Amino acid sequence: MAAGPADDAEVIARSRHSPEHFADLFHRHAPALKRDAVRRLGAAAAEDVVAETFVAACQQRATYDLTRDDARARPARGRPRRAAGRALGDIDPTAVTEELAS
Repeated sequence: MAAGPADDAEVIARSRHSPEHFADLFHRHAPALKRDAVRRLGAAAAEDVVAETFVAACQQRATYDLTRDDARARPARGRPRRAAGRALGDIDPTAVTEELAS
């Protein structure tokens, strides 16, 4: 019997020693995250939100709880859209682009 795809915790564990494995999580979860961000914030902000999310996740992967098989965050219920929009004002898109390029 063939093994299925690695769960998120396995991918994160591998990425701690070989960062290129973190791209597997991006390919697995970015499309759904982008769809949600477009729906909530519009297309213009979605790219930045997705990029910033994965930059932060990659930087924090050493502290990830490997007992959690699924790395997706649980949505905060009732968070006002305006608060999310204000948070976007704090994101510097050039910093995200530079971080992803490095």
